[in-house]
Amino acid sequence: MKHSKADLLLHPIRLRIVQIFATRPELTIAQVAEYLKDVPQATLYRHVNQLVQGNMLTVVKQNQVRGTVEKVYSLAKGGLSTSSTSDEETRESMMQQFMLFVAMLIDDFEAYTKRKGEIDPYKDGIGFRQASFYLTDKELQQLYMRIGEAFQEAARHEPSPERQRRTISTILMPGRETNETQEQ
Repeated sequence: MKHSKADLLLHPIRLRIVQIFATRPELTIAQVAEYLKDVPQATLYRHVNQLVQGNMLTVVKQNQVRGTVEKVYSLAKGGLSTSSTSDEETRESMMQQFMLFVAMLIDDFEAYTKRKGEIDPYKDGIGFRQASFYLTDKELQQLYMRIGEAFQEAARHEPSPERQRRTISTILMPGRETNETQEQ
């Protein structure tokens, strides 16, 4: 069954796989599995294959390893772009993707609160922040670049016993104008 790119991303495991490739350009299934320890290997293979069939991931290398072929994957060119035929479809697709994103945040936070033992929100770096700014398009692009550079530097760190996996999620959207009212 053929899935649209938006449909492919609406699955939480596939979205997590794509998020990993967004900061690490070339990975094997074994390397992806290191980041997704909670996902069974057969499930991981199935979802990676669906992303390849949907032209979101591509095989960039094949290495001979102990009598088997190990594939190295990367995001396909244009893999994350989705095309809709109408403004209404685009809006609906964006809303579906946003709802999945927020649902994943809720799921991740719930998993944190249900950890065994004590949790320490301060030590663990838990925080919720929202800020509104008045920016020109150029100032917004400069802010994006600075945030992107900081994320890229942090993404270079490999897992180690001293490092704990941390998630920073961002949402950027135009703010409501002060005189704008919500439709009832």
